[in-house]
Amino acid sequence: MQFWQPLTFSETDQLVDAARFAEEVGFTGVMIPDHLFFAPKETTPYAGTPDGTLPVTYGGDFPDCWVTLATLAARTTSLKVMSAACILPLHNPIEVAKAAGAVTIFSNNRLLVGIGVGWKKDEFDVLGVDFHTRGRRADEWIDVLRLVWSGKPFKHHGPFFKLDAEPILPAPIKLPPIIVCGSSARALKRAACLADGWHNEANTLEELDPILGNLGRMREEAGRNHIPFEIIVTLCAEPGNLGSAFEPKLEDLTRLEQMGVTALSRHPFPSTLGRPSTLDQKKRSMERFAESIIRYKS
Repeated sequence: MQFWQPLTFSETDQLVDAARFAEEVGFTGVMIPDHLFFAPKETTPYAGTPDGTLPVTYGGDFPDCWVTLATLAARTTSLKVMSAACILPLHNPIEVAKAAGAVTIFSNNRLLVGIGVGWKKDEFDVLGVDFHTRGRRADEWIDVLRLVWSGKPFKHHGPFFKLDAEPILPAPIKLPPIIVCGSSARALKRAACLADGWHNEANTLEELDPILGNLGRMREEAGRNHIPFEIIVTLCAEPGNLGSAFEPKLEDLTRLEQMGVTALSRHPFPSTLGRPSTLDQKKRSMERFAESIIRYKS
């Protein structure tokens, strides 16, 4: 079992030290999200809570995803870094592929590319990107990412993107895993049929069992159940409510392993410590988790 610490909404001046401490106490990796801005009043509800509101009030830092991941990788030695999640259809796929490819190369293959389709229509509108075709474009963008990372000439003529290109270099020697983030039926299918892993939003243990069973059936039907596949989960206390943070017990981890889960992600610090929180508070939180969970399961 591996363990991840999201750094969502963490204070920017604490990110490097928090990541280095996470590495020191045994976490597998840290996660950084991808958003452009938050509107005073969002036009679309957030899917991770029952009432459509964000699990934490806006007001935290939100540095650029790829710059931050590169910085954290450069200041650590073995810690993995993950975008959780890059809003893939919001961006040009070539730009995402080049940024993620560079982080992969300079981090010595420590990047996982977590992707989602996004829920904030405001972000799509301000960039002039169609919000309603984002799922189909995400599926196509996954193919484009891998073509760019191949380091070979390629032709791609899809419904949303067309390009004939010579090798786009430098190319990573090892393709970074693509992890689909999200708990919708479409996200599960995208993960099963196109990706290298899945990361939920948040579920109770009881919710996960049928979800993972369905995911396994879809992978088998797609002829992909023999391919290595990451399953990274976040647990919550209340069904369908990302805001109800939950810290597992050792017996919970045993149950997760029996379901095929490969990694557990904690909740971001604003959900467990409130906002603001000091670097020392974050360190003590990670240290307690490492002592009670990581050292027993690693």
